[in-house]
Amino acid sequence: ATRVYKIIGRRNSDRTPPKRPTVSSTRSLSSKHLRRKNLIFRFRASDRSGISGYSYVFDKKPATNPDNKSEGRRNYKKYTRFRNGARYFHVRAADRRGNWSKTRHYKIIIKTS
Repeated sequence: ATRVYKIIGRRNSDRTPPKRPTVSSTRSLSSKHLRRKNLIFRFRASDRSGISGYSYVFDKKPATNPDNKSEGRRNYKKYTRFRNGARYFHVRAADRRGNWSKTRHYKIIIKTS
């Protein structure tokens, strides 16, 4: 005898995005001066379904939103070339269901000389 089963619900029923990632830098406090040649941003997010990756941008604009293309699961980014002045690191996280978090904007003032 053959049994027929009906699948109820949707596989991708998680529509809740992850919370915004937390961010820290080489200096660990936002808006502090940086006098180093390497700048490392560390970020972390969590979600019930798990985090599948992050998208990020480092620029001069305070409100940039990274695209929906993941740079991978690594939760840090190192920069070695930058100029003096205010810069912003923007990061967002994607969960395993494809939901993207809101962007976290992190300001740092760079003074290399």
